[in-house]
Amino acid sequence: MVWATTSISVLLLVVLALGFLRRGRARRPEYLLPPREVTGAERVGRVWTDNDPVLVVDSEAAKAWRGVEGDYERISGPRLEVGGLPAAVLMPEIDEGPVDVFALLGGDLLLVSVTAADADDWDEFLDAVSRSPARETGRIDVPSGKLAVFHATAAHAGLRVVEGAAAGGRPFAEELLAVPVPPGSYAVRESVVDAPSHMLHAWRLTRIRVSSS
Repeated sequence: MVWATTSISVLLLVVLALGFLRRGRARRPEYLLPPREVTGAERVGRVWTDNDPVLVVDSEAAKAWRGVEGDYERISGPRLEVGGLPAAVLMPEIDEGPVDVFALLGGDLLLVSVTAADADDWDEFLDAVSRSPARETGRIDVPSGKLAVFHATAAHAGLRVVEGAAAGGRPFAEELLAVPVPPGSYAVRESVVDAPSHMLHAWRLTRIRVSSS
C-alpha cells in the first residue's frame, strides 16, 4: 500500500512538472523576424543580446566604446557618456534573445524586447506598447544623424556595422545596428507591458523639437 501511494505521488509530480514545462515552452518567443511592415511602423533591424544591456548612442561617438572589460558597473549607473555624448543603456528582461527596432510613422524609433508570448503578433505588440504608460529614462544626442544600437559588453572594434532590416537575422551575431535618424537630441521613454498573452519591454526615442523664437 505504501509503495502504491508513493508511486502515485511520484506520477502526479511528473505530470505536473511536464505540464509546467509545456506551458513554459508555449510562452517562449520563437525569435522569428517580425514582418518588414507592421501597422504604423517599419522594421529597421534587430540586435541580439545574451543577458547583457543594449547600448544606444551616436554612431560616431560609439567608435570610442571599448566594452566593459569586467567593469560591469560602468553601465549600471543612471547616466553614461560615450565619446563625449550621452548614451542610453537599455536593460531587456530576458536571459537571451533579440531587441527589434522599428521606425514609426511619426518619426520616432521604437525598440521592443519580447519577454514572453503565446504567439508572435506584432500588430498587437506595437499597439499594446503605444497604449502603455511610459516614463522618461534619459536623453541622447545624435549629431551625426546615425544611431548605433549594440550589446554593451562588446567593444566597437569587435562589431560588424550593419544597416537595414536584415541586421540581426543571425542569432547572437556580433553586429552593431546603424540607423539613420534626423540629427538632434532624443528623449528615451521606457514602458512595460504585462498582458495575459504576452510580456514586452519597450523604449521609444522621440526627437526633441527646438522651437524657434
